Amino acid sequence: MLVAEKLLLIGYVILLPVALRYALQAIHPASAFLSVFAFPLVYNFTLHMGFYNFAYSLPLYGFVLGYWL
Repeated sequence: MLVAEKLLLIGYVILLPVALRYALQAIHPASAFLSVFAFPLVYNFTLHMGFYNFAYSLPLYGFVLGYWL
């Protein structure tokens, strides 16, 4: 179970900056470098409290927002 939880968290840590990059490229293609600023947002309070459904909704929101734009 610990390995599965770590894999879940690794997926979240990778997906959040990728989703932000996707959304930023939809706004302006030259602003993709700003996705570096997503890394301080990765480890937030809700992730440490164990709200993994909310944590995975953030990358999903980034992808949906980028697709919509």
